[in-house]
Amino acid sequence: MKRIGLLSLGLALSLLGARTASAQVLGTETVEIAGFYGYRTGGAFADGGGLIVDVEGSGSFGGTLTINLKKESNFKLEFLFSRQDSELAGFFPVQIDHYQGGIVQEKGRPERRFFGSFLVGASRFSSPGLSGQTKFSLSLGLGMKFFFGKNVGLRFDTRALMVAVNSSGGALCAGSCVFYYSGNSFWQFEATGGLLFAF
Repeated sequence: MKRIGLLSLGLALSLLGARTASAQVLGTETVEIAGFYGYRTGGAFADGGGLIVDVEGSGSFGGTLTINLKKESNFKLEFLFSRQDSELAGFFPVQIDHYQGGIVQEKGRPERRFFGSFLVGASRFSSPGLSGQTKFSLSLGLGMKFFFGKNVGLRFDTRALMVAVNSSGGALCAGSCVFYYSGNSFWQFEATGGLLFAF
């Protein structure tokens, strides 16, 4: 009985030690700035006649600003800007910008970190000469950070972006609208990579 008690105590201490090690603070940086370039899928809308109009997949670029509000925690505040210059139906230019902010949590080691993010904000659709439209959006992301030293590293992201739209409506309008959408959401997926600077 005494041996079982000692084994239980040893197991509990081992688990506590493992939990403490896994919860170690991964970095003491206050601010991280990263610029990125990547690829974003398009998405689809239904036009006024019920036909599906595709937004072409294309390159995307932007940046993130990450603020470490509480240095003893691996949760951080993050802001994202991401822009895509694309086309509707293969010929009509459209620009889609995402402006979001939210929470990031990191796991792993100080020099090699896995992270997940949950961001909310607004997304804007615009085209030259036409009125744009802004809608509520959110994103879920997963990624990795690789640090070469205390202040420089690489950041790789994958994220799913969801724009909330009404059940039906028009966008890119000037008298009449270029296209109409139907449904409740417009989805895009993005994969990016770039340099990371930490201070």
